[in-house]
Amino acid sequence: MQVRGKIGLNKSSELAQKFSSPFNAAYVGVETDKKGEYTESNKYIFGYDGDLSVTYGKLMAERHMVNAVAGMRFTQ
Repeated sequence: MQVRGKIGLNKSSELAQKFSSPFNAAYVGVETDKKGEYTESNKYIFGYDGDLSVTYGKLMAERHMVNAVAGMRFTQ
């Protein structure tokens, strides 16, 4: 019988910034204190994945080989 497994971890981050100048034509006719826009967002992502398999082999009557394999995979 043979058992195999592996696992992986990953981490990433995203930073998004949006700036709209108060001198942009979209703000024509808008009050001075309401012109312009700035937004920022941060996103952190953590995940994992892996697999596990079990293999069983048996030689029968010195000439017949029987194999059985089972496995699973997971991810997040």
